[in-house]
Order: sequence, then structure tokens, then C-alpha cells
Amino acid sequence: MEEQHTKDLRKPNWDRIGHALLIGLFIGIAIYAAASGNVGFALLLPLYLAWSFLRKGKQPKQES
Repeated sequence: MEEQHTKDLRKPNWDRIGHALLIGLFIGIAIYAAASGNVGFALLLPLYLAWSFLRKGKQPKQES
């Protein structure tokens, strides 16, 4: 029983890691678009997606 509990504690939370990776990727794309002088869809879409992932990550998960 205790071994299972220890395994659960060591298991990485892939949801949070994936969200962090995607947020970083989208913000990097937005910074690149802004640096290249492209202010438009290529800048706004990644910022919106990063914002939506940030908002989704802060919502508590409902356990059924």
C-alpha cells in the first residue's frame, strides 16, 4: 500500500508540464512575430491560445 502511494507521489503531472510547454511555445511565437514586425494574426493567435491555457490551468478540476 505504501509503495503505491510513493509511486503516485513520484509520478509527474503531465497535464501541468504540457500546459507549461505549450504556453512557452505560444509566447515564443508571439515574441518572434512582434520582433519581426508582424502585428496581426500571427501575433494575436498565439497570445490568445497562451491566455486560454493559462486560464484553463487555474481552474480547479472537478472530481466525479
